[in-house]
Amino acid sequence: EDEEDAIINGNLAEIEDFPYYAYLTRNGQFFCGGAFIERDLVLTAAHCLKHLDITVYPGITKHSNVKKAKGYKAKYVRPNYNYFASSDRAYDIGLIRLKEKIKLGKKAQLVNLPTEAPPIGEAGTVVGFGIVKFFESIEKGGVLHTRSDDKKNTCYGDSGGPIVYNGAVVGVVSSGEYGDCTGYSIQTPVAANLVWIRETSPLIL
Repeated sequence: EDEEDAIINGNLAEIEDFPYYAYLTRNGQFFCGGAFIERDLVLTAAHCLKHLDITVYPGITKHSNVKKAKGYKAKYVRPNYNYFASSDRAYDIGLIRLKEKIKLGKKAQLVNLPTEAPPIGEAGTVVGFGIVKFFESIEKGGVLHTRSDDKKNTCYGDSGGPIVYNGAVVGVVSSGEYGDCTGYSIQTPVAANLVWIRETSPLIL
């Protein structure tokens, strides 16, 4: 099924509900998600940015949609190098500058950056490939832990996808805690990386 790489036990969603979701491919294969924060700037996970030859698609809900969709080539990729130096998931965040700006519409929109971290225990949404999951957030040790009692957890193929609370992207999917895709997931907080985002984005124009 097209949705097997998405969030386990998640709910199918229309792209119009989450039009800021970015679908990342390399060599024609989907490998990570992201979020459009500018028309030519995508927020994703640092561990997704080991190569430059990335094509980004807006408005994708099924793998088969890619054949007819317009892709946008990466011009620059810039991971937070603190992640590779320390393997600390608090820094597992990165940016992709596109060669051209996406055309905005019902299926392609931008998402806001947060002004502060989400309150502990508040419910938000993890947006994965084509589906969504509602979670409780727990801030601990500089990272954002998410959990769900009904096994709707982040899993294979969801890396780099946005975690949204109150209309802003508050986290980036970094990893799942367990191999069976249940239990806690560890995510990268965006608020703690805002200075890095604002200082880095003008450097990769």
